[in-house]
Amino acid sequence: RRYAPQTDAGGSGSSGGDCGDGAAAGLFKVRLEILGGEDRGSPTSVAKLAAAEHAEHRPVVYWERQGQDCLCAVHCLNALLQGPHFTAMALAEIAQELDREEGRLLRNCSSSSNSSSKPSNVDVRGNFSSQVLFRALQRWGDLNAVDSRHADVRSDITKQPESETGYICNLRKHWVALRKVPWSGGTEAWFNLNSRGASGPTKVGEEWLASFLASASADSDTVFVVRGRYQLPCPERLMK
Repeated sequence: RRYAPQTDAGGSGSSGGDCGDGAAAGLFKVRLEILGGEDRGSPTSVAKLAAAEHAEHRPVVYWERQGQDCLCAVHCLNALLQGPHFTAMALAEIAQELDREEGRLLRNCSSSSNSSSKPSNVDVRGNFSSQVLFRALQRWGDLNAVDSRHADVRSDITKQPESETGYICNLRKHWVALRKVPWSGGTEAWFNLNSRGASGPTKVGEEWLASFLASASADSDTVFVVRGRYQLPCPERLMK
């Protein structure tokens, strides 16, 4: 199935942090989103169409839909990176690694002798800490996530948020990716890649982007700008 990205949405879609019960780690649907056109047949023909349209330089954007799970961090990362690069299992391994590192620090701290708390970078429902996402980005392509309120980036984001390539936002415990990708006529377009967006990926304008980021910060949500070398969507690789 293919989706036509929605254009210039007035809102961000559902951003609640509640997750359905009975979630299975790693069980999520991947969608390759291609602009325009009606449904043209079976999954096999859609795969062929994806490669053909890419060869003709038709614009593509990668997006994952969230089911009854709490894996928004997985979907957010993959949408930002424009491909199914991470699974719930891969992020769980990073979380366990961070838990071990933080546990050693606690044990080595002189004031930790009376503390019974244990580090936890993932809960039983699949909610991952921000540190897990940061380390995953660093390992994937040496990408760095910087809090938009940090003095080093605050001015740039306030004045020209569209000059960046991608953001990850924690909106009331729900992770959402915003990504700029090559688009029609040699232009670039921004997309809201909320995994809970009812209509799939939403094409947004620069004014919407600036308003969304400002509103998120005002609502005490957290926005991170992600800087580094990004890869472009490659439907031939995704559909193999």
